[in-house]
Amino acid sequence: MNCMPFFRKRISSILTVFAAAVALLFLLKFSPDKDIPNALHSERICFLPEYYKVAPFSGEIVGLPDKSLADVATSVVFDTIPAIVKMSGIPGETISFQLAIPAGLTTRIDAISVISEDEMLQSSLSLFLEIPVEILTESDEKGKWLPDALLPVNLSAPDWKYHFADNQANWNEKEKYKILWFDLCIPPALPAGTHQIKLIINSRQMEKREFSIQLTTLRHNLPPPSVRLDLNEYGPRYLNNKAKATENSRVEKEYFQLAHAHYAALNPLPYKSQRGAPREGFVPEIRLKNGKLLGIDWTNFDRRFGQYFDGTAYSDGVPIDHFYLPFNPDWPASFSLWKDDRVSYEKIWEGTAAAFIKHFRQKNWTRTTFQIYCNQKPAENNQIPWNLDEPKNVDDYRALRYFADLTHRVFADGGDVRFGFRVDISHFFCDEHRGSRQKDFRVNGGDKILEPVDIWVISGHSLTGEYAMQKARDLIGEGKQVWWYGNTPVIPASADSALKIIYQVWQNKLTGLLMWKTVATDLNGKIGKDFIIYRGDLFGKIGPVASIRLKLLRRAIDDTRLLSLLAQKAGVEGFNEMSNRLMKASPEQIGKIRQEIFHRLQQSP
Repeated sequence: MNCMPFFRKRISSILTVFAAAVALLFLLKFSPDKDIPNALHSERICFLPEYYKVAPFSGEIVGLPDKSLADVATSVVFDTIPAIVKMSGIPGETISFQLAIPAGLTTRIDAISVISEDEMLQSSLSLFLEIPVEILTESDEKGKWLPDALLPVNLSAPDWKYHFADNQANWNEKEKYKILWFDLCIPPALPAGTHQIKLIINSRQMEKREFSIQLTTLRHNLPPPSVRLDLNEYGPRYLNNKAKATENSRVEKEYFQLAHAHYAALNPLPYKSQRGAPREGFVPEIRLKNGKLLGIDWTNFDRRFGQYFDGTAYSDGVPIDHFYLPFNPDWPASFSLWKDDRVSYEKIWEGTAAAFIKHFRQKNWTRTTFQIYCNQKPAENNQIPWNLDEPKNVDDYRALRYFADLTHRVFADGGDVRFGFRVDISHFFCDEHRGSRQKDFRVNGGDKILEPVDIWVISGHSLTGEYAMQKARDLIGEGKQVWWYGNTPVIPASADSALKIIYQVWQNKLTGLLMWKTVATDLNGKIGKDFIIYRGDLFGKIGPVASIRLKLLRRAIDDTRLLSLLAQKAGVEGFNEMSNRLMKASPEQIGKIRQEIFHRLQQSP
């Protein structure tokens, strides 16, 4: 899978190894004979970890009003050329870091290149250009520009170089800093020891500058992620209705792969949300006559989605964790039939479910959890009288109970193929939900009616109380899945706030974090800030563009994997100490704690 960032620098105990402020700063001279300045930030290229987001127009640290790039950069001044950055990691993590380059220098720099004697390591480095997006509030006219989109730079050539002149079109002329984001995925097969990567800055107008990354790795195996991400997608917004089917298929695969690389499952709803009608291409071709199932043609469905269920679409060969099935009150039988002839309605469900079970078993699709989910609410374009998504009253709960029981009955012979009935609920054990105690689902007996539900997706605001969280953990103890459900981390928040969401989910032993908006189709802050992946055509490219927030969520999941490894190697006491400290850590403390975890792992067998 992927890997994660570790910033550890042996400077002094006061500086706390990158974590106190910045992983590294080194100075560029405008002429070979010029002395290295100590305070001219306009001439400095700053190296910093992922837990600081730099506002490119101002140099401020996003979400930390008392911090600026100058503050974190002045924490370390290197008097050696080339500068050396010491990092540590476990095979399987991703180390992420940034270079903040003063805009004035970009006209003097020709290119940045990377050299490593270890081809395996060099090919594991990815480069992105940080693109600021405009965030608006209701009162804003101009808004605020903040970093979020990460435009990938093609590093496929063995002698690649990042050419500044070729990328001017992607920059805003008002940016004070141009910021590059690097992902270094430590290959699982990389041997233990110290490895070196050089970043070289070439220029015709000044001395060549370089800094070396010295990466120390251990021969430990990281456990698989215990926290997962669900990238819910209504739409699906990543498809281009004007594109050819073959092009859409290729692009869709890139979105699934991007999600997978960040411990996430892209989960497009296969029917039209409120109407329940299946989306074209998202369901197998079913043939019915007089309410009797004649057969199903799986050809197109298998070609499109089978690669995710058997893992062949992914470099690690691991199948997608979970995936919506199209079953809902309006498919495979219409809801009008349910009202007129319940027996026939259920027979169609039974016959269709049996066909799914048989086909999935033949394909050996046994490592993906297939979700049956009813999303409808009363609306003009459907006949559904209940709030099946976010239920509110006893009739809603009873309807969901009916479909849960129906799901369990028709999929009872699934065997080793995993099926589960899912409910999204925002009125859990919350005592008072947004000012109304009557919305708590215990008032209407929902806690008893919904006992058969397999997958509980619970709004985060209903999990803030300890009693509610304990009830969620009780469900997990019964073999249920419990997902924390909410919006994406917001762009104006500090980088560490995204990390803390994952830490909280993990510490409470929840299944994962579900975000109900995934793909942004525009850069308007009022809309786009709620999405975590951008459509590439917003930047003149085809395919997905990840956000900084998605990278931070992956980083935090890797932190939990390290903590799980620490529990195996160093025992529960050391594990509890580190996990509690990480939950409460300020940004400048995060790097120090990661370093301590590594040192404890280094001392363990």
